[in-house]
Amino acid sequence: MMKKRVVALVLCIGMAFAGVMSVQASNTTKTLQIVVNGETIVFPDASPFMDENGRVQVPVRFVAEALNATVGWYSSTQTFTVERGQISASLTIGSNEIMVMGEVFPIDTAPIIIQSRTFVPLRFISEALGADVRWSSEDFTAYITDWSFFSLSEGIADNGFWKGIKALDYVEIFNYKALPVPSEVYNLSDEGLQLQINKILADYSSYEQVLDRAVAAGDMVNIDYVGSIDGVEFEGGSTRGLGTDVVAGGKDYIDDFLDQIIGHKPGETVNVEVTFPNNYHVEDLMGKDALFITKINYISEYPKLTDKFVLDNLSNIYGWTTADELKDGLRSEFHDIAIQNAIPEYIFNYLSYEVPVKSVPDQLIRYQEQVMMSNVKEYADYYNMGLDEFLMMSEGISGVEELIQINRDKNLAMATNSLVLQAVAEDAGFSVSEEDLKKYFTEFVGTSDYSEFEMLYGLPYLKQFVLHKKVHDYILENIVLS
Repeated sequence: MMKKRVVALVLCIGMAFAGVMSVQASNTTKTLQIVVNGETIVFPDASPFMDENGRVQVPVRFVAEALNATVGWYSSTQTFTVERGQISASLTIGSNEIMVMGEVFPIDTAPIIIQSRTFVPLRFISEALGADVRWSSEDFTAYITDWSFFSLSEGIADNGFWKGIKALDYVEIFNYKALPVPSEVYNLSDEGLQLQINKILADYSSYEQVLDRAVAAGDMVNIDYVGSIDGVEFEGGSTRGLGTDVVAGGKDYIDDFLDQIIGHKPGETVNVEVTFPNNYHVEDLMGKDALFITKINYISEYPKLTDKFVLDNLSNIYGWTTADELKDGLRSEFHDIAIQNAIPEYIFNYLSYEVPVKSVPDQLIRYQEQVMMSNVKEYADYYNMGLDEFLMMSEGISGVEELIQINRDKNLAMATNSLVLQAVAEDAGFSVSEEDLKKYFTEFVGTSDYSEFEMLYGLPYLKQFVLHKKVHDYILENIVLS
């Protein structure tokens, strides 16, 4: 299994990465740097460079040792080996062949010797050892991550702020001292109230599936739909034939989706055309026109809500004796739940998508990718599988690149949220003391001793976590319910 994984990685040499690198080869104003697991490698007597093919060539020993591998040199054959655990690979100076785990593969850039140092293509030495390579044109740096050794404190300073990043240079500060929260976030809408009432009626009585009349505004309707943009179905845009209950004419769906089913009878298929809002939470869908092929399954008619129904069925459980008391109770319950869940979620989404941000540093996006991949590798190791094999078995995707692409928007949102939280901390002068850490762990873990967590995650990560919570709590405590 390990052999197959390493072979697959080596076959990637010179493909996508090479194309990007060749574009950057003409950039002579910046110093090419190599960063392994957050640490910049120092090359004392021989610096990495780009060859005429746009490949980054590096002194093999420094990179290999940074990845906890050993290098062997055989002068008689001009061959060197790189080994770590069960992984072994060898290259010969001037040869366009690589031997990985006993199998030979062609490469288009041969290793060379310059000033007594052996140089090899960066992607070979990294991926052959199971590490991941990311190129940043922003700072002309190749970032290598070995998921086995990733630390959550990587890139975070001792005070919990991102190393080398002033967030206020990227974020336009907003009214975090009195953030307005729209009423629909914490107030139960009329259609939402009707849905809750219908659920209660269904629990204590039976409903009838009506098939012989057209849908009217306010009806509870069961529908199925398949959404597409420019003829291509998109993730999350289908009920997958499971059916879902909606209120005709309600505002729970985007645009006028639920208005367009009014007037149609069960059994009909309706082409519902809508436009996603420009501030929609999924970036790829923002402002896009979409078509939802929607089937009307049936109309659900429940018994009428009356004072007698409430008194007979709900008074002993909830204390409600009239229909009006039921409605007031449901609205109050929704409001209480919103304070605990919906409003914090609204704040997260606002910081992630609504606050004006000039750009998000690559460092923060890479960090989120590393957190994701570190978690995936932990699962893969648990099942004694390579990353690619595990991803194919568990997610049905081809490998790391596809996983990162699929989660691009999510990781960008997480990175943006972190950047905005730090910007608020900078603007407000927030910091995290030892007392803050002890207070947090006492409240949520039951002990002021956080040494075990510090050993696992590092003090910088713990401070950033508590800093972010302090900022989020401050915003939450000062919201304005509009």
